[in-house]
Amino acid sequence: MVHGSVELDAVSKEAVDLENMPLEEVFDQIKCTREGLSSDEVQERLNLFGYNKLEEKKENKILKFLGFMWNPLSWVMEAAALMAIALAHGGGKSADYHDFFGILILLLINSTIVMQMQAAKSFTPFLIKSTNE
Repeated sequence: MVHGSVELDAVSKEAVDLENMPLEEVFDQIKCTREGLSSDEVQERLNLFGYNKLEEKKENKILKFLGFMWNPLSWVMEAAALMAIALAHGGGKSADYHDFFGILILLLINSTIVMQMQAAKSFTPFLIKSTNE
C-alpha cells in the first residue's frame, strides 16, 4: 500500500485540488468510497496522518501580562514611577509613594485592558463560527 500512501500524502500536502474535482474523482484521490473506510484503513490513515485535532499552545499568563508592559509608552511610565521615588528625596522630603503607586496602578490597568482586548480578539472567530452554524 506504499503507492496509495504516496497519493494520500500528496492530498494531505494539498498538491491536489479536491475542491474543483467531481465527487467521484475526489473519492479516487483519497482512496475512499461513499460507504467510508474499513477499520484497517482507518488505522492506517491514523498512523499516516495522525488525529485531526488542533495543537494547543500552553502559555504563561503572567509572562503574557507582563509582555503588555514592554512598549515605549510603558517604559516612559515606568521611568516616571522610578523618578517619583528617586528624585523626591531632595530638600529633606520623604519619597513620593503616592505618585509611584498611582503610576503603577495605571500601568496595571492599561495592561489588563490590553490583555482583555487581545482575549476578545482571539475569541471572535469562534463566536462568528458558532453563530453561523
